[in-house]
Amino acid sequence: MPLVLIADDERDIVDFLSILLKDEGFRVVGAYDGEQAWRLVKTERPALVISDVSMPRLTGVELVHRLRLAKNGLEKLPVILMSALDTDVPHPVAPIIAKPFDLDHMLSLVSSELTPSRQQRGVA
Repeated sequence: MPLVLIADDERDIVDFLSILLKDEGFRVVGAYDGEQAWRLVKTERPALVISDVSMPRLTGVELVHRLRLAKNGLEKLPVILMSALDTDVPHPVAPIIAKPFDLDHMLSLVSSELTPSRQQRGVA
């Protein structure tokens, strides 16, 4: 099963999403700030990143921008952003889901972002 990286400075969110996705058969790795997420993306090569928008050291939006400028396939890595705030996230940087999120909606979005046709087109 695909590896999903969950990045959020709230450990409870990382833990909760990890349990949810592991129950669905995904492998999961967690990061607690944007810089840690960036390092894990390069070493672990996840199939999908789920990231909070507001994190210390590197925001979720900044992480997406780094990915889009990267090489070796990282520029096509799908990302889902999460936010508890009503933020202006530059569109179409990545799909965004509001916190607290509906579990079925999150799983549907994860499934959608992992479809081969979306990944081949480089849609995030």
